[in-house]
Amino acid sequence: MIASAIDTLRFTPGEIRVFRPRERLSVSQWAERHRVVTNGPMTGKWRNDVTPYLIEPMDTLNLPWVRQVIMQFAPQTGKTQVAFNFLCYVIDQAPGPCMYVMPDEKVTKRIARRRILPMFRSSPRIAELMSLRVDETTTLAHL
Repeated sequence: MIASAIDTLRFTPGEIRVFRPRERLSVSQWAERHRVVTNGPMTGKWRNDVTPYLIEPMDTLNLPWVRQVIMQFAPQTGKTQVAFNFLCYVIDQAPGPCMYVMPDEKVTKRIARRRILPMFRSSPRIAELMSLRVDETTTLAHL
């Protein structure tokens, strides 16, 4: 009887993924393995060797005792990419409530449409977690 019950259990790929232990990665390791950059001069797979100075801030973000990371960098040197890598890392490795704040609704919609949603769709680990319903991926409530 037990054997027949086990034989009838079938798990979907999503269920299998939930029960499988997560690989222990730092934010920078996760980004290098799973992140795809969709805009800017260096599109394609994320490479830590292009901006090695971003590794420490990324890896500091997921230390349990850290509550705030302050980066004093020149303009256009990767700070937003650090935030995007951490956002994707948290979605995949530590799911839960998350908020990404922008100055106003207009900017939020523009950044979501032009940068965040394309990033989610092009990074396979994040794309497989996204809903297939168009209305769920285009509303601010689901970002």
